[in-house]
Amino acid sequence: MRMVVVPGLLEVAAFSLAIAPFAKYQHELRTWTRDTPALTPIQHHANDTPCLALVPTWNEGLVIEQKWDNLSQQEGIDHLFLIDSASTDRTVEKALIWLEAHPTAFNTWNHVVLPQRKGKSFAIQHALDHKILTAWNGLVFMTDADALLNPGCVQSMKRWFHDPMIGAVGALPQRMDARPEEIHHRNVWDGLRRQESMIDSTPFLEGSAMMWRRELVSAEAIDETSNADDAQIACWIRIKHHRRVITDEHAQFRDRAPTTLQEQRRQKLRRGQGLQRTLARFSPMVSPQTHGKYSTVIQRQRQFHLYAPLLLLSAVVFSVLRWGFIFLSGWPPITTQAGMVHVGMMSGEMLGLSLWFFGRRGKRTGFFPLLTTWLVSMELLLISMSRIIRGIPSNMWVQHTETRMTMVDDEI
Repeated sequence: MRMVVVPGLLEVAAFSLAIAPFAKYQHELRTWTRDTPALTPIQHHANDTPCLALVPTWNEGLVIEQKWDNLSQQEGIDHLFLIDSASTDRTVEKALIWLEAHPTAFNTWNHVVLPQRKGKSFAIQHALDHKILTAWNGLVFMTDADALLNPGCVQSMKRWFHDPMIGAVGALPQRMDARPEEIHHRNVWDGLRRQESMIDSTPFLEGSAMMWRRELVSAEAIDETSNADDAQIACWIRIKHHRRVITDEHAQFRDRAPTTLQEQRRQKLRRGQGLQRTLARFSPMVSPQTHGKYSTVIQRQRQFHLYAPLLLLSAVVFSVLRWGFIFLSGWPPITTQAGMVHVGMMSGEMLGLSLWFFGRRGKRTGFFPLLTTWLVSMELLLISMSRIIRGIPSNMWVQHTETRMTMVDDEI
């Protein structure tokens, strides 16, 4: 009986410890935001501080002209800085032809072409060390070539910098053609970003459209061997400079989500790996005494991304042990304590396996969409953790070419 009951109890304990921080964090955020005034800028007109648009590229020839069209329609950009990671297509050529054909689109601009590709984080680090940025006295707006800004995005983000305690602001994504499970996943995490912004700061921003005070971010902030450069910058600003990092729900951009499950998983693996490395790097620098509620935010994110996947894996191991003992000693009578424990555990395991099986294939799962999203996320975080252990880098990746082609075809 002990060989069935003990692994079963350990399995329940491990699973509970894995999922409890999520429920606890939702309760904490609801409690904190209930007693917190709505997040509004000090002044509703845009800040007149000079703003430099930083655009990192690599083989963006399909969309770079469309990006310039879109970016030139934004008010409040004073200088354009293109940094290209040794593109092998016509990205730089097309970019320069467009800029020369539209001399009034931007006040001033310059470009840098790196001799070889080492990833976006390296490009951002190199840009931060460039004489243009080190001498820049204003804001830096970083945006990706495949992200199209909604009207007024830049102006909306600049409003927040009337408050000297605001160090960085991020926009929210509108994912075009996203799969239903991806929409649900994004809605959950976008909601968390907004709540974290209200109570203190969010550790994660969208690198597709984010803005910060130039003097707060140096090349030292970026680990060039990792990705998630946006999260690295956000954490650096809050932890090192004690300035708030928030999400502006009125500033939005559009991009295309990967159209296949395989591409979607590849994107999530890369993102998960970058966030895990960022949390492992920055969380030891955070303490309740110096960072207040932000220390809880970081602690919960560390639990979500680093501890929860390992605890769920432990629950799976205990389940396998229980089934192994059942296989060796036979199925316990249903009327015994061991039999009842085993049947109850088996029912829960079958439900979890079903949700995970259908969720990772993009199928709807009725009344359990949040649990399904969580189970699939834990799988991906375990894989990304194993990639870190095996020394597989995340700072270099193959582009999702089909999303760029769709952008051009649909002219979103």
